Amino acid sequence: MAGFPGDLAVMVTCMFVGSNKLAIKMEAKPQNKATPVNIASHTYWNLGGHNSGTILSHDIQLFASSITPVDKNLIPTGDYFGKRHRL
Repeated sequence: MAGFPGDLAVMVTCMFVGSNKLAIKMEAKPQNKATPVNIASHTYWNLGGHNSGTILSHDIQLFASSITPVDKNLIPTGDYFGKRHRL
């Protein structure tokens, strides 16, 4: 990608753990120069299965100490919720 100091070798491994967990392991190694990188997975699942419609009626439970809300354009607001909230 243009604008970064060096090249990266990136590897993503998806694996099943036990009978009900999916793990995603991501690794990036600089090839020719120290290069900052922050890898994230933005995976979306349709819990109803393939061709079952939209995900707009799904509920999700996140086990996190805080979350960052977004505005109507899905841009983070800079705030965070540190207590229990139902969005």
